[in-house]
Amino acid sequence: MIKDIEGFRRHAESVHKCTRCGLHGQCQSKMVCAGNPNGYILFVMDSPRPEELEHQRPLCYQDGLYLQKHLGLAGFVPGDAMVAYCVCCPIEPFRMPVESEYGPCFTHLWGTIVGFDPKLIIPVGTLPTRVLCKSNRSVSALQGSVQKLGKYRIFPIVHPNTIRTQGSRLQIKQYIAALREARKMVFE
Repeated sequence: MIKDIEGFRRHAESVHKCTRCGLHGQCQSKMVCAGNPNGYILFVMDSPRPEELEHQRPLCYQDGLYLQKHLGLAGFVPGDAMVAYCVCCPIEPFRMPVESEYGPCFTHLWGTIVGFDPKLIIPVGTLPTRVLCKSNRSVSALQGSVQKLGKYRIFPIVHPNTIRTQGSRLQIKQYIAALREARKMVFE
């Protein structure tokens, strides 16, 4: 929950002015975070998709909609969470960001985490899990386990694209169960 709205606004403005990596030259618009600033859970995605920037709405692309569907099945309601990004500029064509792109953005992500002060952080996919868990283990191996980053609890989940395109029925059930467990950790 964001307590210092003005401080968070200054943080977002500094992100929009950032020129630390090579992406800023091709970046027309950035997305720091979106969702409910009064929520308690922070989902961390890799980078915003063009659709998210166009509509100024998180998770409004195919994989994001798939994640939202499963969040609903796991008991999440609108307002439970906010979404932040490892890299604030969109990367087209979509690819995994390299360290020279996500490294400079970590200070932005950390500013978002500290400003939002979530009860739980859910990195979604490989890059956010790697960045926040400082682990070489796969996101599949870490899914459903609680990690720590300072005072924050981290609960990694697999990217919805992996589940949508390669997930078996059992993996989809496990995905929903992991999401349900994450929500329970905060609200029950």
